[in-house]
Amino acid sequence: MPRKAAPLTDSALKVAKSKDKPYKLSDGQGLYLEVMPNGSKLWRLKFRFNGKENRLALGAYPTVPLQQARKRRDEARQLLAEGKDPSAERQAEKEAQQSNGLTFETLAREWHAYRAPRWAKSTADKTAAYLASDLLPALGNRPVNRPLKKARALSALSN
Repeated sequence: MPRKAAPLTDSALKVAKSKDKPYKLSDGQGLYLEVMPNGSKLWRLKFRFNGKENRLALGAYPTVPLQQARKRRDEARQLLAEGKDPSAERQAEKEAQQSNGLTFETLAREWHAYRAPRWAKSTADKTAAYLASDLLPALGNRPVNRPLKKARALSALSN
């Protein structure tokens, strides 16, 4: 059975000083503040999922105050109760946010802007016309499923 920790207080967090090595100030239910040697203070949540111990970063103190860290801990523990990995859920949210603005039209226009200086003016104009008349009306609004780094996207389109 896990040991009960006395809940942290704002005053205890404010006076926590850095030491030679990182150390933890526990709040309970897996939430702790990790005080680093450089003086930064980071909220972490320690949890188990599928028998493996994991840690989840919840933000930096004082940007994320004690009450907000506890709220984030409770949200993560709710996901665990539903049988979901909080780390995987957070990663999925990030990927969804990154892919929201990435469409075929965005990539096609970036590709054209990247390649056009290497082409003759007539070739660049014809390519732009083909994009505008044939490809973009049909495919322009389609989201790209996987976020690609700009260099990979440009090289994939140019081949």
